Amino acid sequence: MIFPKRVGFIFLGGMAKVIEDIRELYSGLSSRTHSVTAEPKSELTRADSYSAKRELRMRKLVTRENIHLGQMEHEISLIPVRVSASYSFPLESTSREQKPITSYRKATDYVQRLVDLIIGLRHIRENIPHRAAAPVLAYQKRVDSCITLALYACEHAFRSQRALPHILPSCRKVFDAELRIDTLQRDVGHAMAENEVMEQVACTVDGLVQVARELFGMRMWLEGVDDVHLGIGL
Repeated sequence: MIFPKRVGFIFLGGMAKVIEDIRELYSGLSSRTHSVTAEPKSELTRADSYSAKRELRMRKLVTRENIHLGQMEHEISLIPVRVSASYSFPLESTSREQKPITSYRKATDYVQRLVDLIIGLRHIRENIPHRAAAPVLAYQKRVDSCITLALYACEHAFRSQRALPHILPSCRKVFDAELRIDTLQRDVGHAMAENEVMEQVACTVDGLVQVARELFGMRMWLEGVDDVHLGIGL
């Protein structure tokens, strides 16, 4: 079957959309967690209803992406081509362009994992008393900001097919830096339940960033500084 890059474009647009939904769902969940005062019950009910609808849509989008992956497996334009030197003109392309299916599948797996984790995180945070979260809001904000930034960068990369910024904070490193403080200042039961999920969220987001870099590259805009000195590399 030959699809002149049509399915590939649909897939990339769908990935951008599902990452956008994940980011918005996570941002909304974080905003409610970071609120100084507990929200009225009516507002919580409305927010939960909206979140449930978005979760259903995300699952449908991921299912659709898997269908597109199956179609792309049979696209001639995505099958690696080996040609002799005399036929090297348009058939030769970079390895990234030749067979991106493996990276596409890894990205889809990461996104599917994120959907499941964010849904689980929402249920955990719904059952945490507001007073239990208050002492560690400042530390949570750092982790949540890091995750939101990484998701936005990936969303933009898939939508525009452009390189990611060179400097992106590692969600796992930020989470590890805040984990000890969080556990010491918070109810241990709630901290353990949320931290277990948050650790997986951070690792999964970092994995998605890495796949996006493999697909679209990395834009260097700050010379002479590496991630080690900044403390934010992967």
